[in-house]
Order: sequence, then C-alpha cells, then structure tokens
Amino acid sequence: MGKLIAKTALSTFALLIGIALILFGVLSLAAPSIMISMADDLGLDRLAAAYSVSIYNRTDRISDLADAVERNYYVGEFSECAKYGDKLKSHDDYTVYCAFRDERDSSSEITGSRIGKYDQYVSGLISVSYYKSNNKEKALATVLNALNGSFPKNNAAEYLAIVAIENQDSDFCETFANELRKLTPSSSTEKISLSEFIQLLTKVSA
Repeated sequence: MGKLIAKTALSTFALLIGIALILFGVLSLAAPSIMISMADDLGLDRLAAAYSVSIYNRTDRISDLADAVERNYYVGEFSECAKYGDKLKSHDDYTVYCAFRDERDSSSEITGSRIGKYDQYVSGLISVSYYKSNNKEKALATVLNALNGSFPKNNAAEYLAIVAIENQDSDFCETFANELRKLTPSSSTEKISLSEFIQLLTKVSA
C-alpha cells in the first residue's frame, strides 16, 4: 500500500513539473513581458535581458530596443549590447528618443548628472561592448561618431577610456589619444577637458 502511495505521489509530482514547464514555455513565447517582470522580481537579470530582446523583436518599439541594450550591457552580454546598440543608433526615431530621454532624465538630478546626454551615455555602453567583444576599431569609431568633433561633459569617450586604462591597454590608449587630438571643440572648457583627458591616456601609453 505504501509503495502504491509513493508511486502515485511521484507520478503526480512529475505531472505537475511537466505542466509547469509547459506553462513556462508558453508564457515565454506568448507573453515575454510577463516573464521579464517575473525575472526582475526574482533578481534573474540575465534572463530578463534575454526576454528584453524578445520583447523588442515583438514590438519593434525603440523604447524596448533601448531597454534591451542597457539590460544586456549590465549583465555582461556585450555582443548582444553591441548588436542591438547599432540597431538603436540607426533607428529612424533615435534623435527623437534621445531628446525624450534627455528631458526625462534631466528631471532627476541623480540620473541627469550621472549619465549626461543620452546619446553619449548609450554610445559609451556600445563602445565598451565592442571593446569587450574584441572589436576595438568599432569601439573607437562609436566614440568618435558620438563626439562629432566636440568633447562635452560626461561623454562616450570616458566610458571607453575607463575600460582601456583598467586593462593597461597601452597600444589602444595611444591610438585613442591620437584620434582625440584631431578633435576641434569650440569652447575653452571643452578644450581644457580634452587636453587633460589626452594626458591621462598618454600616461598609460608611455
């Protein structure tokens, strides 16, 4: 009798596990937004990052694309961040979205001071992702494209420089510094900041 009860219990448990797995699969395919909320609640950041890509692929909304870029960066999925980061920057609504983010973030003193302009922030994430993916040429090109001849506060170059300096990547820092010397910022403040920044890079390359 006891063996029969045990077998029945095991069969029931196995059935429940099977049903749970089926439901999990169905929700993953049909409702990734629900799954990303569950993953966030459980602290499963890497899983949430994967679902963020699924959500963007379903909605094609630029806000979901931006979310996928950030989530994948912060869980170390650098190839995904770079891939979707390029999609973000080439999106038809990118300029409008940057303006929206700048306005939204400026209302928060902490967020606004931390990331500066959104384009510089996300370009920094993308450039670091390329660097981490061993595509240093693309990493540098992303930064230079974002700077566009200027050197504003909290810019994309700072993100890339931190990683390169931490790695004591002297050859890259030398190349980086040489490219930055070609910039022609208009304001005296930017010129001073750029000069100091180049000096920082040359200390590593020396």
